[in-house]
This record gives sequence, C-alpha cells and structure tokens, in this order.
Amino acid sequence: GVLDKYASRLCYVTEKVDGTATSAYMDDEGVVHVCSKYSDITYNPDDAYWRAWLPHVKWFQKFPPFTIFQGELCGPKVQSNTLNLSSKRIFLFNVFNAQKGTYLDWTKLCVVASLLGISVVPIIKTDYPLPRNVDELVTFAMGRSMINPLHEREGIVIRVNGPIYD
Repeated sequence: GVLDKYASRLCYVTEKVDGTATSAYMDDEGVVHVCSKYSDITYNPDDAYWRAWLPHVKWFQKFPPFTIFQGELCGPKVQSNTLNLSSKRIFLFNVFNAQKGTYLDWTKLCVVASLLGISVVPIIKTDYPLPRNVDELVTFAMGRSMINPLHEREGIVIRVNGPIYD
C-alpha cells in the first residue's frame, strides 16, 4: 500500500482546516476565475468566494497564466466554523502550474502566500518520515488546531517533500 511504498520518505504535515475548497487563477487573456470545489463562479463582488479572493487577485499577473491558487475558505457561515473565525479567510494549501503540471514545494508556496497576503494552512511538521503503521498516523493526527487551540483539528494532510514520479 501507500504506507509501504513511501515508508520513511520525508514529508511535510499540515493541518486540515475545516472549511470549503476554493481556487482562483488568471487565464491567458487576463481574466480572473474564482472557483468553488465544483464549479467556476461567475463574477459577483457579493459572493463569499469572490470577496475572499478579490484582495489578492492583483498579484495573479505576476504568475504565468493558469497558475492555480488552491485554498480552504473558512469563517462564519462556512461549514460549522469550528475554528470560530470572526471573518472569512483563505488558507492556501497548493499552487499548481497547470501549463507545466507541477506544484510548488512548501517553501515556495509560503513565499507566494506572503506575496498574495494569504495565510497558509498551518504546518505541523516538516521532514516527517512517513511511518508504515496506520495506528501511528492516527495518533499523530490527533491534536488541537493551531488556528484555534480551543478546538480539535479536523485532521492532517501529509505530502511527500519533493517530486513523485509514478
């Protein structure tokens, strides 16, 4: 299985935040697209997704067309707002260059997030050697949210450091 295949590979682990998936990008004609998990959303400055992305889209032109910024929209009236955030915000978790088919590594993702003025999902651990044991992973996943320590985190996301060619 996956644990055997990638056992001992160094990974980074982030907090899985409780929100709703969103992404945004600029196409090759300079048109900005904002998306929910399932669809491209027509421009509407009153839409929650658009309101969350609008302060950041001015930076999209600094990236190649079809650089897709992927995040989690969290806050009031999003899921159950278990983080008790007072306003909606995006936590970036991926930047994907669709033309090259590549993702930014964690360090570059953090630089891009800083430029865009967007928070990243909280990093729990870098250089985490992936164990073979599911019980060890479940135990590791338990813990308090780094965003709101009064609440348990939803879970963790584990990604291998560096590219995977398979």
